[in-house]
Amino acid sequence: MKKKPIYLVTTMVLLLLMLFASHALSQQKPKQENDWAKLKVITYASGLTGFFDPQTGIVYVYDANWDKCVFIRQLTALGEPMKRLKN
Repeated sequence: MKKKPIYLVTTMVLLLLMLFASHALSQQKPKQENDWAKLKVITYASGLTGFFDPQTGIVYVYDANWDKCVFIRQLTALGEPMKRLKN
């Protein structure tokens, strides 16, 4: 039985490694799902409902029917006025 040249074996091993690596990378999906568990719910006596996103510091407030986003504010620092993003 003849010996295979070392470069042929090395090339085959490298091709197999590249194949496995490309397959593993294609299986990974970027995580772009929303993490709704981190949202905090705020309720107002007037019927408005708000959601506070602690990652961004943004408060989204909806009307009583949840049809319309009434306003959006961003908390920049405690004790300071909130930044108005939408009226």
